[in-house]
Amino acid sequence: MPGFVNNFLNWEYALVTLRALPTGLLHFSELLFLGYFFALVVGLVAALMVLRGFFLLRWLGVIYVDLFRSLPLLILIFFIYFGLPYAGITIQSGVFAGVLALTICYGAYIAEVFRAGLRAVPKEQVEGAQSLGLSETQVLRYVIIPQAIRIVVPDLTNQFVAMIKDTALVSVIGVAELLFEARSVAQATFNTTPYVVVGIVYIVITIPLIRLTDFLDEQMRKKRD
Repeated sequence: MPGFVNNFLNWEYALVTLRALPTGLLHFSELLFLGYFFALVVGLVAALMVLRGFFLLRWLGVIYVDLFRSLPLLILIFFIYFGLPYAGITIQSGVFAGVLALTICYGAYIAEVFRAGLRAVPKEQVEGAQSLGLSETQVLRYVIIPQAIRIVVPDLTNQFVAMIKDTALVSVIGVAELLFEARSVAQATFNTTPYVVVGIVYIVITIPLIRLTDFLDEQMRKKRD
């Protein structure tokens, strides 16, 4: 038991890890909020391309969604940061590369979420809006998209929680986010307590969001019933 406590619950190394985490939290926040914002935009555009675009746009949307839902995020991160320089495109910032990878990957998943939400809007409401003389753009802006967003909020929250955990993958290209900082302390101290600390940080962040997702899902189910 003393050996277990020393290796996994060493308070001295836990404090060292906590002092190193502010920088990691800054980069973690940049990756998470920028990646999620742009993924929302890309996902909504891709969903509209698939559902309402003309032939070429529709198939471009389908290819994008299928391709990047099939690729592991880690491979995408490596390709953007280490592969693109061979094509003459060098990305100096690991944070930018991470945000780009998260945006592309999660944009594909969020596109499917939005597509389900857009298709769930009752046709009667769309037809009613059209009968009032609204253009297709106005119907999308004022009728379809607002209702679709309300429908998919629980699923979008799930994607946000998943992205919180996947930001750790960006540590492989040297971005000093939470896992990178914990690993640096662990390598310097030859102790696994830093990994326990950063695991607890992720738990503290994600569990309230998971509970929020369950609550929102239950509220949506009650409204549908």
